[in-house]
Amino acid sequence: MVWRRGWHQIANPGWIQPAAGDAGEALGVAQMIWHHHLKLPRQVNGCKDSMKGAYLGPAFSEKEVETRLKQLGAVYQRLDREPLLKRTAELLGQEKIIGWMDGRMEFGPRALGARSILGDPRSPRMQAQMNIKIKFREGFRPFAPSVLRERVSDYFEMDCDLPYMLLVAPVKKER
Repeated sequence: MVWRRGWHQIANPGWIQPAAGDAGEALGVAQMIWHHHLKLPRQVNGCKDSMKGAYLGPAFSEKEVETRLKQLGAVYQRLDREPLLKRTAELLGQEKIIGWMDGRMEFGPRALGARSILGDPRSPRMQAQMNIKIKFREGFRPFAPSVLRERVSDYFEMDCDLPYMLLVAPVKKER
């Protein structure tokens, strides 16, 4: 597998730690202590994700969320999972922007589904709207799409997992 990012080509990039920037400094210090000071062995697994996911942050119970919503005076409606998913799809179809929080927060720079801002990627206005009104940054800044695993090769020139969204995959010309 060859990866292309900009003009760079990376053959089999292996596993990339998802918070390799400033947020990962504590992890780097822990690894330095483990390997250099304690003289414990380093295990290299190539493309295997030994971290087994980035959902390492805090989680909030339904009671905690409801308490906070009441404190804020927020208008809310509690829905079971299926009606919640249906309502979310309806709102996305109406070009509404959804703030999504489900489970533990992710470690690293990307929102991977536990804390995400959702919008309909078919809308030509969605990217600029999110950037300017919500993220307060330039309207041209890109967003990463979420695609069902079984449909990845329908949209991208690749067919493998990118669980931390750290590499850019070329979009198929017909898409």
